[in-house]
Amino acid sequence: MLRSERPREWLSSWWLRTAIIFLLTRAVFVAGFVAAQLAMNRPVSIHHMLVRWDGWWYLFLAENGYPPELNLPDRPNYGPWGFFPTWPFSIRGLHLASGLTFDASAITLTLVFGLGFVLVARMLAAEFFGERAASFSVWVVCLFPGSVALTLPYTEPFFLFFAALALWSMHKKRWGLAAAAVFFACLTRSTGVALIAACGVLLIISLIRRRGWGPILPGIAGGVALVLVGGFAYLRTGDPLIWLEAQKQWNQKLDLGRDLLHWFVVDIPARTNDHHHYAVMLASLCLVIAIVLIGIRGGGRMPVEIWVYVSVLAFSVLAYSGVGPRPRMILGMFPLLLLMAVPVSRWARPLRAIVICVFAALSAGYSFVIMYEPLHVTA
Repeated sequence: MLRSERPREWLSSWWLRTAIIFLLTRAVFVAGFVAAQLAMNRPVSIHHMLVRWDGWWYLFLAENGYPPELNLPDRPNYGPWGFFPTWPFSIRGLHLASGLTFDASAITLTLVFGLGFVLVARMLAAEFFGERAASFSVWVVCLFPGSVALTLPYTEPFFLFFAALALWSMHKKRWGLAAAAVFFACLTRSTGVALIAACGVLLIISLIRRRGWGPILPGIAGGVALVLVGGFAYLRTGDPLIWLEAQKQWNQKLDLGRDLLHWFVVDIPARTNDHHHYAVMLASLCLVIAIVLIGIRGGGRMPVEIWVYVSVLAFSVLAYSGVGPRPRMILGMFPLLLLMAVPVSRWARPLRAIVICVFAALSAGYSFVIMYEPLHVTA
């Protein structure tokens, strides 16, 4: 290869294009935040964006650690034990190792793992659907409203990177790498059980087809991670299941969507105090249904372990009303976005541009409403 051709090939590489799209699309969400700050007549501050909603908890835990009891003295109703320790401790680790502020450490890790997630998701799309769909899937994932969580110091970038890596490794039958990815995913969020479920189904299929016990390794790794999380809670508080008590504080209960239905049918028409929040969840649910329908009609196919992972997450979103179909929760089901990219990538360029613009508008609007405090729409 001529030396003069190397920069051109480097600039045209898929990973660089993906990185550029990811970084550029972050501006859409920042624009929504800036608009909200200006609408509230407040100075624009990155710190205010980082500490909105759950971001406050992660930065607090990174700086102060976990208390030895369920609650903080000044926050009796909601406590920090609803959040697994791996993400805030990673922020703290970067702060100690680099000397960066906690805010800068959070931003750095969010962008690094957010980009890592998008890169691995594109690899999955290329594996299942080809390069054309994979290239367009980058736009779909980066501009889906839920990817605001790839701009905030939430667990989504960290968890989704390892979740995507785990699914890719399972498909490639790289069980050691899959075990490491499932391990870190389960250390980060309880939704890692969706990956354990996927490993369990793969194990059954593998044994039926006499292909060995490979899938058991990541399943065990995920179980060990959850035990370690409980062990940390026990050493700190004496209660290894304090996470379950914290979930009750945060109104995370299995009601099979009963409250969701009530909110959609009663609270939204009655315009109760939180009706804006419920309206956003309803709009998000309608959007994901449209995405699924478009994706299924496109004829794309995904392996069974992907569908198991998506199904478990969908159950957690719809059966636990306190979680609800918020955009960042839907982002966890990112394979559906990859599936949607299959038919849309075949549309004419003007139609693809319209889809991108619609997603960008929705994302900017969503970023605005979760940052505009009078609406009280939680991220």
